[in-house]
Amino acid sequence: MATVDHTRGIKTNNTRAFIAVWENLQTGDDGLPLPFSQYTDRSVQVSGDFGGGSLVIEGSNNNGASWDALSDAQGNPLNITGAKIEQILEIAALVRPRLVGGAAGDVSVFLLVKE
Repeated sequence: MATVDHTRGIKTNNTRAFIAVWENLQTGDDGLPLPFSQYTDRSVQVSGDFGGGSLVIEGSNNNGASWDALSDAQGNPLNITGAKIEQILEIAALVRPRLVGGAAGDVSVFLLVKE
């Protein structure tokens, strides 16, 4: 179990947007939190070998003391079990991915945020 740092990955050609990338997450890994509150538009794309596990997109408003699942545009918890792209409904001070269960390996998370 490790905390995986994110990089600023793919260029968006928009100076007010970027894509944070957490690569090669394994079961039990979480992502180093990204400050999140200034971004009004947010979507997440996930790909890789889920191996029966799921990726949870979590937010925190208490400086990471506790984490709760964020929701998609329909209000469902972002508990992702396969490759997909989803809009993120809530705005939180911090956001992170966390890979739980199964024998998942090499899951990558691409988080597009725009001011």
